[in-house]
Order: sequence, then C-alpha cells, then structure tokens
Amino acid sequence: MLRRLEINDLALIRQLTVEFEQGLGVITGETGAGKSILLDALGLALGFKASSDLLRKGAESCRIQALFEVDMHDGVWAAWLESKGLAASSDGELWLKRELTLNGRGRCWINGESVPLPVLAEAGEALVDFQGQHEHQSLLRTRHHLALLDEFAGSKSLASEVRDAWVSLAQARGAFRDAGLSGEERLKRVDLLDYQVRELEAAAPSPGEREALMAERALGLSAGKRSQALATAYGSLFGAEQEGALSQLDAVGGELRRLAAMDPGWGVDLPRFEASLAEMKDLAAKIDAAKDNADFDPKRAEKIEERLHLIELLCKKYATDEAGLLVHARRAKEELDSLEDHAGGMARHEKLQAAATAAFSALSTRLSEDRRAAAGRLVVSVQQELSQLGLDKAVFDVRFGALEGPNGLEEAEFLLAANPGEGLKPLAKVASGGELSRITLALKAVLSKGTQVGTLIFDEIDTGVSGRIADIVGDKLVALAKQRQLICITHLPQIASRPGRHYRVEKTVTAGVTETSVHVLDEKERESEIAAMLDGKEISASALGHARQLLAAARISR
Repeated sequence: MLRRLEINDLALIRQLTVEFEQGLGVITGETGAGKSILLDALGLALGFKASSDLLRKGAESCRIQALFEVDMHDGVWAAWLESKGLAASSDGELWLKRELTLNGRGRCWINGESVPLPVLAEAGEALVDFQGQHEHQSLLRTRHHLALLDEFAGSKSLASEVRDAWVSLAQARGAFRDAGLSGEERLKRVDLLDYQVRELEAAAPSPGEREALMAERALGLSAGKRSQALATAYGSLFGAEQEGALSQLDAVGGELRRLAAMDPGWGVDLPRFEASLAEMKDLAAKIDAAKDNADFDPKRAEKIEERLHLIELLCKKYATDEAGLLVHARRAKEELDSLEDHAGGMARHEKLQAAATAAFSALSTRLSEDRRAAAGRLVVSVQQELSQLGLDKAVFDVRFGALEGPNGLEEAEFLLAANPGEGLKPLAKVASGGELSRITLALKAVLSKGTQVGTLIFDEIDTGVSGRIADIVGDKLVALAKQRQLICITHLPQIASRPGRHYRVEKTVTAGVTETSVHVLDEKERESEIAAMLDGKEISASALGHARQLLAAARISR
C-alpha cells in the first residue's frame, strides 16, 4: 500500500509530504484548490505520461517520490526486483521516484537505482489501480472490455500467450507467402542472397574484431614514442662503464652483504633488497627484449586499415555489428537454401504455418472458454453490486463477437439496460454520469477481489450521485477499503464522513505566490469541513449539527 508521497516543485506545490494509512482516505477541498494535483503527482511516480508544463513556475525540475509497503515474503516482489537487477528491501519498502526537467528529459528510480520509464510503469501498474477523474470514461470504449474480462477470468497470462502465438502465426504465414514467390521474383531474391552470403563469408568477420584492430592500430601509432621510452629506460638500467642502475644496485647489494657480515641487524633487510633487485632484473630483461621489437611493421599497419575499412563498410551496409553480420549471413544462407529448394521450402513453410495455426487455435480456444465462463460470473457479480448501489432494475451483460486477431477469436462488449423495458445497449449510449460512476464502482468492487494490487484510487467516483445513493456509494467504498487501501477525492459529505483519514487540500496566496497544501483533519476540523460541504462557506449551526450526525452515523455503520 501507499505510505508516503513526497512532491517538490509540481504545479502549485513547492514542497509537500503526505502520509497515508491503510483503509479509506478521503480528499476534499474547494474546486481549483489542487486536489487532482496529488493524484497527478502519484501518477507521475507510477510512470504515467508526463509534460514539462507540470513544473512549478520558475523551477528547473520537479521531483516526486512515493513510498509503498509491499509483501516480500510471498516472493513475488523479490522475484520481480531480481529480474530487473534491483535490490529488494528486507523491510518491504519500495521507493518509486521520478524527476522531470524543463527540457523534457526525465529520470526514474526504484529503491534508489536508476531504471527506464517502462520498468517504473510496470511496478506502478502492479501497485495501484488508478481510476482518474476522466478515466472511468474508458468503460465506454469497447476495446478495454476484453482486457477487463481477462483480468477477471485470471487469464492475463494466457491472453499474453495468445498474442505471442498470433505473432508466430503471422510470421509463418508471411514466410509461406514469400516462399511462393513467382519465378522471376524468386530468382532476383536468390541473386541478392547469394551475393550477400559470398560477400560476408569472404569477409569472415569475427565478434569484437573491429575493437581489436583499433587497439592494434593505436599501438602502431604510438610505436615511435614507445621505442624512445624503451631506449631511455634501457640506457638508464644498463648504462655504460658500470653507470647503469643495475650495476649500481649490484654494488649496493655487495655493500649490504658486507654490512650484514659485520652487523647481523642488516641481515633482516638483505632479503627484501635481493627480492626487489630480482624484480628489477626481470623488468630489465623485458625492456631489453622489447626494445628491438618496438617498431611497427608498415605493411601490418596497411593491412589493419584495409581490414577496418572493410568491416566498417559492411557494418554500415547491413546496419549491425560484427556479430550481427554473422547472424545475417547465416539467415541469408538458410533462406537461400530454402529458395533454391523451392518445392522442399514450400512444404517446410506450409508445415510450419500449419503448426503455428494449430498452436494459435488451441490457445485461443482455451482463452475463449475461460472468457465465456468468466463472463457469466462477471454478470452475476456486477448485477449484485449494481443492485446494492441503487440500480436494482438495471441489467448488465457481456456480448461476444467473432474477430480473429492478436486478442484471440473474439471481441467483447459490456452492455447495460439501465431501466425496465429498455433493450441492452453499449454503455456509452445508456449510462448517465451517475449511472456510469456506479457501474465503475461495481466493476471495481468485483474486479479488485481477484487482483493483488494493494491501492485503489478513485477521483470523483461520486459524480452525478446524491442523497440516498451517495450513502450507498459511501458504504460500498468503506467495504472496499476493508480489502484494499482506498484513496478517494470526493465532493459529497456522505462519503467524506466515512471512517478513515480525511485530507483537506487548500490553496493560499502569499506575497503574490499561489501554493497548494494538504492538511490532515482532526475530528473538529472534519465537522467544519463536512458542514462547509453541506452549507457552503458560511457554516450554520444546523450544518454543523448535520455534519456531526453524518460522522456519528458513519462510526456506527462501520
């Protein structure tokens, strides 16, 4: 669950830290105070799409950091972190951090280690089910319904296998189609592939060869300086007429041995000196051997340049490196063999296409069975939720249509008849704002039971509802909050009065600078806030009394 959200220089927020708890958290405040900025900030930490327009005026960058508490004991998060090369925290803390700059660049971290944005987004998707202020409109888009159904069915992994099988089938179909090229097209392809194979086999590049040649070329370019350095070192070591360093060190050794004979104390240091002298003589021998071979062969230098030119030309031509050239040559040879054996190639590709078709069909059939079984369970569960939310006369259903593709063998659409006597229609054509909010809540209540996501976010889920229905929605949110951490932005006092932590978002202007802040309300402050929601800025005694009644009733109903 979400424990802490730290925001710096985002929109109207200069610096803000908000602590969260398990259960229900409600966020209230006047329109324009900046309530949605909190969720925008959390969305950025979860890997949502970002814009430099979000930066606070005058800031060069903004930073958002979210602390989550996850279960490291079941092994799921530990395995995920390990798969990304990230360290797991023994205390179950998971830090997600995001930085945006004015130039549009950004950086992401998980537990202090830099990660690509897709990795941050993958973690965010597993941590939070984010239902933004306008995102419930996604329920109106048919293309999302199949994914929701797969989630409910527990078939997301199987759906992924189906998509992979479709890719394999499409490739097999393309290969079979290409194998049936006309005679003239096939001959052209054979000529091209034959040329490429001969060119690459003649060049015979090896992985890392370019780097090795460049290193050898660098040695050649430094040959003169290396030769001079070796000659100087040689002269200093060997010298003339006993003036070299080795001769002088030998003389030092003789004197030390005489000292040791007269004073045994020097015998302790004599082995150290002799060991160092032996090392110096080994180095001198190496320098002696190297000084005669320091010159670089001009013919070798010419061959290096020719080879580098050839490899760089081929790498540029085929848009790859030396290892890629070898892979291209192998694949070209395989395709060439297949084209030259036209009849055999056709038969092989036909067999591969049949195998890919069978694999896709088997997986898709399994997925279709799972979907249709899950659709029946989903209808019953959503129907029950809708009834509890005051839509007891509404009818919900899932309709399938045949459509072979990456999602399997069908498409799915959610349908609703909001009132008795109405026929089932797509949600977009029948749902009012209040109905859509309740349908969203009903679906989330059902779908959240099968997910491991620990935090649910609702931004104005209460749009279009009031009175008795608002009380019912509040009860449903409290029930959901017993299963998952739930954070909800609301304008309704019936929901704001529910047990949980209450945050008020305020906007202040100081010295011409506007800032948004967040305050956790105590019991008295909650009374005043709910009274203001009931009665406006001028809080009456009756509104305060009503607020106390709502809070008391909520405490009893919990």
